Amino acid sequence: PPQQSGSTVSITIQGDAPPVPPIDAGPPVGFSNPPIPATVVFEGFAYPNSLVTFVKNGAIIGNTISGSTGVFKKEAFITPDIVTFGVWARDDLGLNSQTTNVIISINPGTKTTISNIMVSPTIAADRYSPTQGEKMKVYGSAVPGSLVRVVNNYATGQTLPPIKVNSSGHWEYNISTLE
Repeated sequence: PPQQSGSTVSITIQGDAPPVPPIDAGPPVGFSNPPIPATVVFEGFAYPNSLVTFVKNGAIIGNTISGSTGVFKKEAFITPDIVTFGVWARDDLGLNSQTTNVIISINPGTKTTISNIMVSPTIAADRYSPTQGEKMKVYGSAVPGSLVRVVNNYATGQTLPPIKVNSSGHWEYNISTLE
């Protein structure tokens, strides 16, 4: 996966947009042609062997399992429209990522590829009310080999180093609660 700060989604559209019909043209009253479907391909990176879920306008349209390196790909046939797609994943710890959303206009008969989707890391803690001075473990999942940055909002002077995600897609860090 690409090493970058922030995330960038790429969109590629293959095919021509349909011609704009003349204003007075249209099917006879009471008759309409069904829209020509479009193909949408989702490609990106999640956690190894995780369940990746794809949503269209709030409704689940499919799932796939990411590969052992976290790479996923899913193809769907879509009725053309302005659509909000969402992608999220569940890691092997049972934690869900945030949903990555893309709003796009899908044209009839086209193939649209939405690629470089980076599913956000998951995060949990071994305790939610630590006693001051105890170590608190935070952990989660992310794309293998990527870097996760943890920010301690209670200790603004405490700068934590980035954490490298292991090949299983897991990361963890023990935070000091002295401050």
